[in-house]
Amino acid sequence: MAPTEHQALDGVEPLRIAVLHDRDTADDLLGRCVRRLREQGESVVVGDPDAERRDQAGDGPNRRDRAEVDVLLDLRTSTSGRPPAGAGGAAVPVWRLSFSSAHATIGRWEIVNGRRHVEVRLSAAATAGADRVLSARVKVMPSSATLTRERALDGSIALAAKAARITRLQAWPASSVGEAAPLAPHPPVGGGRLVLRSFVNRLRALARDAWTVSHWGVGTVETTLAEVVERGIDASSVTWLPDFERGHYLADPFPRPGVANGVLLEEYEHRTGRARIVSTTFDRGVGWGPRHIEFDPTFHVSYPCPVEHGSDRYCTVEAAATGRVLLLPVGEDGRFGPPLDLLEGVSAGDPTIFWWSSSWWLLYTSCAAPRDTHLYLWFADDPCGPWRPHPSNPVKSDVTSSRPAGLPFVVDGQLHRPVQDSSGHYGTRMSVQRVTVLDRNDFAEETVIGLGPFGSGPYPLGPHTLSVGEGVILVDGKRRVSRLRTVIWVSGHRRER
Repeated sequence: MAPTEHQALDGVEPLRIAVLHDRDTADDLLGRCVRRLREQGESVVVGDPDAERRDQAGDGPNRRDRAEVDVLLDLRTSTSGRPPAGAGGAAVPVWRLSFSSAHATIGRWEIVNGRRHVEVRLSAAATAGADRVLSARVKVMPSSATLTRERALDGSIALAAKAARITRLQAWPASSVGEAAPLAPHPPVGGGRLVLRSFVNRLRALARDAWTVSHWGVGTVETTLAEVVERGIDASSVTWLPDFERGHYLADPFPRPGVANGVLLEEYEHRTGRARIVSTTFDRGVGWGPRHIEFDPTFHVSYPCPVEHGSDRYCTVEAAATGRVLLLPVGEDGRFGPPLDLLEGVSAGDPTIFWWSSSWWLLYTSCAAPRDTHLYLWFADDPCGPWRPHPSNPVKSDVTSSRPAGLPFVVDGQLHRPVQDSSGHYGTRMSVQRVTVLDRNDFAEETVIGLGPFGSGPYPLGPHTLSVGEGVILVDGKRRVSRLRTVIWVSGHRRER
């Protein structure tokens, strides 16, 4: 059986949750939320939208149900009137989901005003102790309010399920303490403005994708991590390196353990539409050394992130389409051995393994909807496992700063994590996060500096990966090239063969 990304709840009593709603609560939010909680094993009853009025009159049928619940999940669009309570006025913890717009109009204001993410919040008002807040940022789909709303609903339901899990496990993280206040809604926008902006955004996307495709490149920056954290990376400081072969591009550069000036790369072929892992060397006076193909399976792989454990060397790769996290042993000769399956049944984006505070940690974002939003954390005593899921999974839900973009590094004794900002076009920008809490009960981080887009040079977009080579920082960048050019590349490749 494939492992779950969440800590097992076997033997833990399910929560008894009463879901409150009113006549403006979206039916799909109500139905999907109840279904998700029940799939997790919670005992859920759905309140009557007129229950509060009848409770005030003393004849509310939900009084008996409320006396038997552990939590009230409030999906009402209005909170006028007194707070909900159990029978006889008994205090019951209240969780409230809120959005930056009314349920039916989620995402419309963001599209019209050119925003790149939608805010979602779960406010958990406690009857004793501190209030708690869980939040999410999900990507705006610029040409579709419907798809944007779907992503926001998925994100909100994930928050409700997470709140139920960590309540059952008695594992609310300290970093979740906050004021249990709902989000203030944005003002409504006219339907005409929404249609016009969505139409323009759609035309732009169609024109871009019809005529151009993404092409990546790898560069080096002669600087230090401390300078990157303080000042960022200027486009003029990047030395861009040539591709190995026409019709191929390079991305995801990482240092190669045990090899002087060694570099691991994703090499993508436009003709086949998939990538493989290659290795080479880089010398500032010479450039690239000979290329060696290290891992070329029948499926797409990328992000060759190195792992060192004493004298043992490994490399993780992204293979999200297979539903596995793969670990490749690296022999004394530097060649890759057969992959080990660390996890199965997960769609892991950019899995990253590192050592910190007496534990091995594995981070990745889910490639399921809403993509690149939920950050999952696992821990182990050995990089080969067994791996155990963090009780607060997903430990973060933020499309602007969840997805890994390289190995974490230490500056001034503090752990920093390079991350992608996936809220706009893929690979356009990233940031550096300072990890403020990382242990087997909690995780928290804060933004230190944004990186990109470069804005100029042969690769004006990016970076989306940052790693440390020997004396240099390795980055990658992106540009758009014409589809006709890739056709010429592919035709030339066939003639050469």
